[in-house]
Amino acid sequence: MKKTVLAKSLFALGLLFSTLPPAVASLCYFPLWREAGSDVAISGIAAILLTASFIPILKLLKNKLKSPASWVIWLIMFLVFFILSKVADQMVVISFAGLLGNLLGLALFSLSKKIGKREG
Repeated sequence: MKKTVLAKSLFALGLLFSTLPPAVASLCYFPLWREAGSDVAISGIAAILLTASFIPILKLLKNKLKSPASWVIWLIMFLVFFILSKVADQMVVISFAGLLGNLLGLALFSLSKKIGKREG
């Protein structure tokens, strides 16, 4: 019983660390709402980055995702934006936060899976 709770807790923490750091970093640099004339609209770049931040949750909703692991996507984004850092310095920080959060999440997911298998 304790191993099941521990495995589920580690899985939940992995999901939390895979999702929140890139989402918070995205919202720090790109506000979700922007003014468009007299109206207020959702910022497109913030919406795209938040969608990318929630890839780990989307992976839970699908049985099999035919794309690379989310941390690989964040690593590629980090490297691309690091090369283009003079154009988008904020993207480097956001991508790096996503990479670190997803690597920590990966470790927690692996530990959760190992504990779950040990239980049977």
